[in-house]
Amino acid sequence: MSGFELYRKIRETDQKVKVCFLTAFEIYYDEFKRMFPKLHVRCFARKPVTASDLKKIIMDEMEAPPIPFK
Repeated sequence: MSGFELYRKIRETDQKVKVCFLTAFEIYYDEFKRMFPKLHVRCFARKPVTASDLKKIIMDEMEAPPIPFK
């Protein structure tokens, strides 16, 4: 199961869950949206990431309103 498939399963169970993806690859949002049009994700962190930057990314996501699951 890929991380995106896991994300879908989690959101089907609980639509209020917030998820951040941690990746080693460059993040191309336009390409991501084209490949996964039904995924509504806004939280990505690119490795390497410092602990303080990761904490900020996660805290920002926790404070943001949930994304509706469709």
